[in-house]
Amino acid sequence: EIPFVDSGAEIESIPERTIAVFDVHPQRDADLSLIGLGGTYYTPKNILGFINDIVEIAEKHNYNILFKEKREIGKRCHLSYRNLKKSLMGRSNIHQIDPGIAASRIIPHVDAVISVPFTSTGVQAGIRGKASCYYDSSGKLQREQGGSHGLPLLQSKGELENWLLDCFNK
Repeated sequence: EIPFVDSGAEIESIPERTIAVFDVHPQRDADLSLIGLGGTYYTPKNILGFINDIVEIAEKHNYNILFKEKREIGKRCHLSYRNLKKSLMGRSNIHQIDPGIAASRIIPHVDAVISVPFTSTGVQAGIRGKASCYYDSSGKLQREQGGSHGLPLLQSKGELENWLLDCFNK
């Protein structure tokens, strides 16, 4: 099992038909260049595409979304990401969970898990028997890279929608 740090905060009631979404904050370009990580996969374009595609499918099929950020990074987070998350939080089907709560405590309460490639939350959900996938909205990652640990690497909105329909129609 993959150990996760946990704040011990209480988890609020999670509605039925919920997808847990585990993303990674895109950081400001200046912060990335300071630590030598220019050109990383976790760009605003890729992460915003990841979020927007999931939200669109969830709204179309009446799924709830539970967003779990990896950690709070404050102003180092890219402004476009902060603005998108802020605009989504008023929607009735979208819920934000305290970043201090361990993913391992959230996973048992949801129906499916979508993670940014190739974060440990996808593997953790798979170990727990939950429907779990990685979603690459850019379509640029190689399926053969081996980073998916046997989980599906979905690379189009259509693939993601079909995967979710299968998850909820079992």
